[in-house]
Parts: sequence; C-alpha cells; structure tokens
Amino acid sequence: MNINVEYWGDTFGTREDMKDPVKNIRAGVEMLARIQSNIPGGSIEKIATLYNNINAISVSNYGMRVKRFYLEQPWLPNVGSTDDPLDQMKLANGLRGL
Repeated sequence: MNINVEYWGDTFGTREDMKDPVKNIRAGVEMLARIQSNIPGGSIEKIATLYNNINAISVSNYGMRVKRFYLEQPWLPNVGSTDDPLDQMKLANGLRGL
C-alpha cells in the first residue's frame, strides 16, 4: 500500500518487507487503523488524506477521490438499479435474494 519507509523508517516494516505484498498490505492496514483510532468518527476523506500525507491540514484531492470510490464501489458488479435505499444496500452487499 506504498508505505514510505524513507519517512516512516521501520515503523511499519523495512523496505525489503514492503516488497512482500502481504506485509505491505498489513502495514497499510495498520497505518489506517492508527489514523482512524486517533480520529474517532473521522470521515473517509479525512482518513485517506492523512494516509496520503500525515501532515495535511485540509482534505486533499486524494481524500475526495477515495471517498468517491468508497461510495460508488466500482469493484462490485452492476446488477441493476433500484430507488429503494434498502434494496441498494442489499445489492451493494450481494444480498439480492433477502
């Protein structure tokens, strides 16, 4: 998840560790968890902004793009549309038959 070892040192692992996809993803998850624990109730865009630049003082373009992807969930199959919010939630979570 592109942890900057030049900036963070070995806080999340070594440069060699970050070449291992499993260690890299775990490091990113740990970083996100730490940010989130320091900003209870923090928005997706604020957390993503700080993940991208821990010194940021306002929401960045990156943070807004992450929010858009989070809301749109483009990785999910497009199975149709509905105006019912409950149906939309079920569709988004793969629970069409419920």
